[in-house]
Amino acid sequence: MTRVLLAGFGGLGGGQDHQRTMYLPAFQAHPGFTVAGAVGADGLGVPSYPDLDTALAESDAEVVSVCLPPGERAEAIVAALRAGRHVLADKPLALTAEDAEAVA
Repeated sequence: MTRVLLAGFGGLGGGQDHQRTMYLPAFQAHPGFTVAGAVGADGLGVPSYPDLDTALAESDAEVVSVCLPPGERAEAIVAALRAGRHVLADKPLALTAEDAEAVA
């Protein structure tokens, strides 16, 4: 079973929450995944972590689902990749070519 960490609960526009409306239900419904925790969100029935660094250090998640605001995504993606995790990221991946290069 693949363990997933949810990081960020937003979207491109105001009021969007792709983690809660799309990804969390999909991971919960799929027999191959289990949600191992969430960064900055309580009440989901999974361990909650105050920040991504703590979650990466303490969670056994293999995949990080990143749904942070676009300006914060690249930094979180790079942190997860450096921690040896696979990443599922909302688009756009980054807002600048420099951030996209950092992810690459």
